[in-house]
Amino acid sequence: MGDVTVQVLSREGAIVVRRVVARAGAMLAALAVASLVVTGCSAAPVSPPPAPTEAEIDAAMTEYVEQNVDARDATYPEVWESIRFERFIAMDEAPEMLGGCVAEFGVTTATFNTDGSSSWSDLPNSTYVSTVVDACTLQYPYDFLKTYVHSEAQNAYLYNYGVNFVQPCLAAAGLEPGTPPGRDTYQENVQQGLYAWSPYNTVDFSGWLRGSGDLDQYPPEEMMLFLQQRCPASPAGMEPIY
Repeated sequence: MGDVTVQVLSREGAIVVRRVVARAGAMLAALAVASLVVTGCSAAPVSPPPAPTEAEIDAAMTEYVEQNVDARDATYPEVWESIRFERFIAMDEAPEMLGGCVAEFGVTTATFNTDGSSSWSDLPNSTYVSTVVDACTLQYPYDFLKTYVHSEAQNAYLYNYGVNFVQPCLAAAGLEPGTPPGRDTYQENVQQGLYAWSPYNTVDFSGWLRGSGDLDQYPPEEMMLFLQQRCPASPAGMEPIY
């Protein structure tokens, strides 16, 4: 497959900043303070490597699905033995393609919607049903996942961006990002399709707004958007497409 590796993420967990707590009011003072400590961050000066071609993306996904099948075929081998990557699908194809796929395994209780959501009944054989749904979504993955298929050069660029730009930028804003993984560990994780490390995933936002009340784990939307403008989680040219 050459130098292409794959990382596949769920739509719901693609990026931590998509979950924000909408709290308007009493924000201007906090924004003014934050602006003093976040200024000075700048985007990565080197342009990202070129994206993989469609053929490379398909080859990466084929290998990724094969690895997943090999890891899971001990349970319900009659399901996994026929699973292979066929093609990416648009969300509006889900009722036909994913619905048809699970029906081939006798599952009629799973529902797939055109917005990417799905549901199935909690039946006595729910483990089998969830296995079939899992298998079919590997065979027909959603096309928005293409944005997470990266070459080794792109993964190296993302790691450097996180360590050398995002990490110190968040620290300058008064946040405390966790210790980044080693370069080899990062590359190994993305090759296995695990959730890719980002400094944003290691930050506890609860104490960022001092004395501003109960903010749960995340700051109000205004503060998160402000932070994202100065410390983008993804470098320009490599933003995920949802």
